[in-house]
Amino acid sequence: MKHLVLITLINFVFTASLYAECNSELEKTFENLRISHGWLRAMPEGVNSSGYLKIKNLGSKDTRLMSIKADFAEKTNLHLMKEEYGVMKMISMIDGVQIPAGSQIEFEPGGLHIMFIKLIKPLEVNKIKKAVLSFENLGSTSVNFCIKKITAKNYYSSDK
Repeated sequence: MKHLVLITLINFVFTASLYAECNSELEKTFENLRISHGWLRAMPEGVNSSGYLKIKNLGSKDTRLMSIKADFAEKTNLHLMKEEYGVMKMISMIDGVQIPAGSQIEFEPGGLHIMFIKLIKPLEVNKIKKAVLSFENLGSTSVNFCIKKITAKNYYSSDK
């Protein structure tokens, strides 16, 4: 019985530490940008997933997110979900996403998002994956994304 209690306690502590690591605010400052709240939808290998984050431009000049690279997907794209005449459409942001000076852009379900196309590796809940964001006139930086389970709450909203 003591062993069972000990194993249960160890399992709880290990799981809680993973949960805390993944759910702690993943924030990074790069040049004049604050990048935070990065998360991906958990998905198996071979399918697509989507990613979300917030980018705040603390500077006095506009910038633009041009692209994202990830070693766990064959390809990435920036997209915007938009309703036209009662139909949701996904629009590719081929010119990147403008981030005006002094403003914040939110990538969230049902709006701006990052498509990770044809996953090379599965995205497992509570793990952290890195991706490289490239900005016009600023260069590139690596950002952490926490992997979250798809729920009814976060399917079309940013609630996690």
